[in-house]
Formats: sequence, structure tokens, C-alpha cells
Amino acid sequence: MSTHERIGYIDIAKAIGIISVIIGHMWWYQPEMNLMYSFHMPLFFLIGGFFIKRRKSFKEIVHQKAVRLLSPYIFTCAAIMLVTVLMDLFFAKGGNIAGDVWGWFLASLYGSGSLTSPVFNIHPIGPIWFLLAMFQALVIYNFVFGTRWAWPVCIALFAIGYAGAQWAWIPLSIWGAFTAILFIHIGHETKNIILSHMKLPYAIVALGIWAVCFMYTGLNFEIDVPMSMARCYYSNVPLNILGGFAGTFVILYVSKWIEKCGKIGSWFETYGRNSLVVLCFHTLELEAIPWDDLLPLVGLTPMTIDETICKLVWSIFWVVVAIHYKPLHRIFGVVD
Repeated sequence: MSTHERIGYIDIAKAIGIISVIIGHMWWYQPEMNLMYSFHMPLFFLIGGFFIKRRKSFKEIVHQKAVRLLSPYIFTCAAIMLVTVLMDLFFAKGGNIAGDVWGWFLASLYGSGSLTSPVFNIHPIGPIWFLLAMFQALVIYNFVFGTRWAWPVCIALFAIGYAGAQWAWIPLSIWGAFTAILFIHIGHETKNIILSHMKLPYAIVALGIWAVCFMYTGLNFEIDVPMSMARCYYSNVPLNILGGFAGTFVILYVSKWIEKCGKIGSWFETYGRNSLVVLCFHTLELEAIPWDDLLPLVGLTPMTIDETICKLVWSIFWVVVAIHYKPLHRIFGVVD
């Protein structure tokens, strides 16, 4: 999600990651959902640490990341409010338009990915919590990476975010940003090791580690997902982090293989390069489009493979639109 020199299979890994986000939000089969949650968010934060090369001034880092991450956040929040009005007019014959728009406006300001406001009952803004968390995490990390105290600071921030989320949920996904910093640092510190060991024996070892971690954190389908970075939930912190890291390695290895698959590989690269577009328009449909009402109109069944396919087609459509519609280039940093 940056302007760094592109590495094809990393973009493909992002494509797999964002598809996993979409599937993970379907909530129809617990095993598959748990598997998605075991790696998809760690993957994006780990990869986010790969391309941090130098420290920047506070003004430079804030401006750069605000343009890259906060502009799409604001655009998506505005789009949710607009589409909500349209859906209210179409399906609810007017409904409570003012109340719904006000609710989403407050949700946009509160910026929670999953948990609601404990005082004002403001509902979550959805998957674009990631943009707020990544923005804050990268700004904070800018001042510690490359220093001798980077590891203890990142671990301490993770601990503060994890503990703080159990005590009191605060706005703007701040606790999520604190926990994400550790994943960014791990990605930054291990990039060269990871990318130089993209070989089958290492992938098999990583797959085994991922499987063991998932066995202990993701196979109890009755309690919760193994990990939710949106709400700082970790069923077992060491195993969640190790499993997320190992899972990311496996996805990168698989992505390197997909890169060799001609047009299929090229399609995945394009989709992954524009994963920010996918994230924002997935949030829009997840929060504002009433699939339960729309799908039966065309003979499809909600909360099944029908809906999954519709969501994936929706995301592909908007990637194509964003590539060809220049006003969206600046908002999303589109790469064709």
C-alpha cells in the first residue's frame, strides 16, 4: 500500500490477504473464519514494516501517511453515509435518514473497528479501522525503529494496547495501533530473512508452525476467533504472533508460486496492488449495502457462497473503476 518499488509476489500476498478479509467477514463457517483471522491482519502489518527505510521528520511522516491512509478513510466514511441515505430511500421508504447519517458520522469520528463506545453506544466503523491504526502505528514507529530501544518500546506499546483494551476502549483504534507496532517492527527486522528464505523446506516448517499455533488457538469454534486485531483480542499472545508470522511466510511462498502463473499471477498482482481500494469498497458494502434484501431480488441466497462471489465481484469492479477513473487515483494511490 505504498509507493515503494513493487515486488510482485508481495502484492499477490496482499491480494490473498484482502480476499481473506472479505471471506472472514462472512461469518457462515467458523473453521474457515478462524483460519482467516489467524493471519490476515498480521500479514498487512508485517508487510507494512518491510519497506520502512529511513526516519522522517514528524511533518513529513504525518503528511505522507495522512494523504495515503486518512484520505481513503474520509472518502469511505462519506460514501457510507451517502449509500445509507440511498438504501433508506429505496428499501425503507425514507426510514430514519437523519438518525442513520448521524450515527455513521459519529462512528467515523470514533473510528472503532469492532467494539462500540461504552458511553455513547457509537457503532463501529468497520474494516477501515485498519487505516487509522496503520497511520498512527507508522507515525509512532518512525521515531523508534533503528534505535537500540526499538524492541523494548514496541513490546511495551503492544502490552499497553493489549491491557488498555481490556480496561477501557478508547476512540480512533489507538489500542489497535499500539499492538500493530510490534507486528510492523517484526516485519521490518525480519524482511531480509523472510525474502531470502522463500524455499520449500522453510515453507513446510512455517506451515507446520502455523498449523500447531492454529491448533491451540483456532480450533475451539465455540468461543471466539483466535485473534482480532480490530479489538485487540488475542487468545494466546505468543502463539497468535508466531502463528501470524508463520502464516504470512506461507502466504508469501504461495504467492511467489502464483507469480509464475501468467495472467492469473498478473491479475492477483493488480488486485493486491490496489488492496486499499478493495478494503474501502468492502467496508462500504459491508456496512451500507443490504445484501439480505438485494440478493433475493435476483434469485441468490444471502450468507452463502452466492454472497461471497457477489462481494468479490463487487471489489473487482471497483478496482477496475479506480484504475480507469483518474479522480480516484489521488485518493487511493491507484497502481494499474
